[in-house]
Amino acid sequence: MSRAHHSRGFTLVELMIVLTLLSVLAFIAIPSFTEFTRANRVQATAEELKAFLVAARTEALNNRAPVIVKITADEWEIRDNQDKKLRILELDPQPQVTSLNSLTELKYTANGTAELGGRPARFTVCYEQDTKNGHMISVQPSGAVRLYPKGRNDSNATLSSCQ
Repeated sequence: MSRAHHSRGFTLVELMIVLTLLSVLAFIAIPSFTEFTRANRVQATAEELKAFLVAARTEALNNRAPVIVKITADEWEIRDNQDKKLRILELDPQPQVTSLNSLTELKYTANGTAELGGRPARFTVCYEQDTKNGHMISVQPSGAVRLYPKGRNDSNATLSSCQ
């Protein structure tokens, strides 16, 4: 009695069906993955910026001397009262960091308070004006730094602008 010979492998039709299904899944997944990575970059930049501002305040408190955070589009610097650079934060062009108060510098006094004229300093971190995934950071006159949830502003309303 002879046994039927069973083929091992895939037919061309089976292979084409699998490739078509994978193409459809990739077509659906790639835009979601791109948005996910952008949102993560925005959040990472916002958290890094918050940590940088907390470090500036800590520097002022530890040394009992004022420090200044110099703000430019691509770099933030912490400088002591002799204008010596203590720390530098280099920023990528995307996501964008914007000062809502148009600040070019932020001064922490020796007791850790921020000289802001009684109003909080506010910054947004957004990727291509996407407020849904943007973050707001505020520095209070007391010196406290706060990072708000994604897409929210300091009054817990929807973040309306990244500028």
